[in-house]
Amino acid sequence: MTTATVVVCVYTEKRWDDIVAAVESVASQDVPPVETLVVVDHNPALLDRAQAELTDVKVLANAHVQGLSGARNTAIAEAKGDVVVFLDDDARARPGWLAALLDPYEDATVQAVGGVAHPRWPTWPNGGRRPHLLPGAVPEDGDATGELDWIVGCTYTGQPTERAEVRNLMGCNMSFRREVFERIGGFDARYAPAYYEDTDLCFEARRLGYRVVYQPRARIVHLEGGTAGTDVASGFKRFQEINRAKFADKHAAALATQHPPDPARVFRARDRRPGLRICLVDHMVPLYDRDSGSVRMLEMLRLPGQ
Repeated sequence: MTTATVVVCVYTEKRWDDIVAAVESVASQDVPPVETLVVVDHNPALLDRAQAELTDVKVLANAHVQGLSGARNTAIAEAKGDVVVFLDDDARARPGWLAALLDPYEDATVQAVGGVAHPRWPTWPNGGRRPHLLPGAVPEDGDATGELDWIVGCTYTGQPTERAEVRNLMGCNMSFRREVFERIGGFDARYAPAYYEDTDLCFEARRLGYRVVYQPRARIVHLEGGTAGTDVASGFKRFQEINRAKFADKHAAALATQHPPDPARVFRARDRRPGLRICLVDHMVPLYDRDSGSVRMLEMLRLPGQ
């Protein structure tokens, strides 16, 4: 059976309650990891507290450059599992998450697997509800996806609803076989302190012919804007734009073969699934959970893939 090391990278005591919740969500999985590693990113006070209070996990100090790449590479060097799994410190795994994440690795050709991230906005001015600028398919359902949720790095309407190969995974809920790191050399430190190191690794893996798979049954809840804020022009969040330029420069050749950066074609560009497309013209999007006609339409759409 495939074994897993789960890694939670942390850097601030302001997130302590979320760190504890993330660790507890891993401990409650029906398929346990062989170990959980909590890596503290150059914060002595947080390191002391984590070592004193998180007694059921292994707490490590980041041995490399400050940031997610260094922290994750520290964990990779210590990991014992066949697969190294990364869960953000402001995320909580749903029941059955780890089992679902490991299941695709029964196929030896699969080298990376990621899952669903449901966004939460606890610091948003409207009381934590989904912001109006990012509408969901079902407003009262916190797990309902939205067309624009990809903007905040979460699962969006239009992503596969069944296991499928994808271009890249979301860093808050992703995993790789250890051999991927042995060949690639870990996360690229040029993206320190954070942003794009996860997408970069997926690009490198696919360049080497590895299969990157999306598993919609592996679900987490992810806090949006709680750690880095929402302003890309200042603070920690500014590295999102800085590293985007670095990523575009490093992978210019690969990006040149994809869709051009045309705002009018964003929805087409985001869909990386191979194969032909079906154009459905109807008076509304099929609501398969509400009426029989939509159930019938959904089954008709599935037929060409069978």
